[in-house]
Amino acid sequence: MRWFIPLLLGGTVMLAAASPVLRQQIQDRLLGASVQVVAERETGFGATVAMGSGVVFKRNNKSFVLTAAHVIEELKQVITEVDEEEGKEKKKILWKDAWIVLERVKDGRKTGELRLLAKVRFATKTEEEGGDDVAVLEVYEGDLLPYSAVPLPKDQTVWVGQECWHVGSLYGAFVNSVSKGIIASVGRLIHNKPFHQTSTTAAPGSSGGGVFVVGDDGQLYYAGMLTRGTGQTVNFVVPIERIRAALKESRDNEIATLLD
Repeated sequence: MRWFIPLLLGGTVMLAAASPVLRQQIQDRLLGASVQVVAERETGFGATVAMGSGVVFKRNNKSFVLTAAHVIEELKQVITEVDEEEGKEKKKILWKDAWIVLERVKDGRKTGELRLLAKVRFATKTEEEGGDDVAVLEVYEGDLLPYSAVPLPKDQTVWVGQECWHVGSLYGAFVNSVSKGIIASVGRLIHNKPFHQTSTTAAPGSSGGGVFVVGDDGQLYYAGMLTRGTGQTVNFVVPIERIRAALKESRDNEIATLLD
């Protein structure tokens, strides 16, 4: 995926006009639950690093990070084993751990960052492989992540013209950058898979970051994951309905019900 991007504006302008309730939810459910995802792997030619974004969901006293599968592709190791009974070769996928980075901010100023290791619990095929491009990480010290995003209820849907926010780690350097836009189109088919189109700005490093909307009840909800785009005002979101369906393919009930 290629990006051609202008610099993203920060989130403080948006916050200034928000109601007190929405402003607090933006701090907790949006900024507080958005993280950077870093995939590092040593090769014979040195280290390779891929950076993206993700969103924290807390369940059963654990912290999970929902991100795009292509963000963590560098962590995948495919090994070949021989089945002793059948005498056939079988491929097995192993995953290295990822880093989760949470930026610390006080009074509008960055005061530090928290880096935590996370293991890969689930991953579909990437979009390039024809998959839904969804992955779930479990943070080892998840209790250190205080906030959780809230998924859009199943009885609510996004609509064209609805305001939305995206949080991403621009260029791997500007962690938790916020942009505001609208849902420009719903159910646009790309490679026979439905995406929502959004005017929120994105950049390399934004992949896996959440897109949030205010629901019918005035609450701020996670509505999907940004995975591709041009970076201007034409970017595409994997709808939460598709993410839920992808997670249901997991045999692990904790993963399958993560967004229920």
